Amino acid sequence: MPADKHIQKLIYKTISDSHPEFSHTNALYLDLEDEKMLNLFWPQKSGGERFKYLSSRNSPLTMDNSGLDYALKEFGINNENLRWVVVFSSQNEDGEPKEKTEFYEIFRNNFLKNSEWINLHFYLRETHGLKRYIRDTNYSRKINRKRTDYNLENLEEAFGIERPINLCSHNHEINGQPGGMHILTQISKWQSGQATNNEIGEILKYCKFDVESMFKVIKKSYKLN
Repeated sequence: MPADKHIQKLIYKTISDSHPEFSHTNALYLDLEDEKMLNLFWPQKSGGERFKYLSSRNSPLTMDNSGLDYALKEFGINNENLRWVVVFSSQNEDGEPKEKTEFYEIFRNNFLKNSEWINLHFYLRETHGLKRYIRDTNYSRKINRKRTDYNLENLEEAFGIERPINLCSHNHEINGQPGGMHILTQISKWQSGQATNNEIGEILKYCKFDVESMFKVIKKSYKLN
């Protein structure tokens, strides 16, 4: 059962306390799968045009500056003017999202230089009512570990977003059922030309789910404020 509305509204309030001008519909939602794929979700588009991915091997949009430049132009994003990037990431010792550090290791300082990076994982950890709900529910947890994992799957559940078990991480379990997605292994299989069309479809569903669900969480929380 999702968290009650009072708890759901807290995540947007916590973000806006630090970023008063933040607009969830004008933010780019970003997720890296190692150095293999970059997944992007842009709410200003509609339908399937909201999601794009860059791949080191298998996409018209290559995992380099030219691929990212093309993706941003397809979205209609002005690279110099984009205000916000949203990620769900662990943090470095300096407090910056690891996702941001990894992004700039790949793309250097050529993109998103003027953007504020909003780390949804950080704001989850700062939102005590939401943390308490996830701790009490313990919906998704690492296999053979009882300790609460403040992961994206648990955040989604708190907002009533149901991720299919086959799109859950393989090292987590839900109600005793292990997730089915070995995402990096599957991407490597795709890149070596060994993946079936069905497996490729599952990879893309997983990648889209990650970036789209971040938007859905913030959108729902925003509407409650």
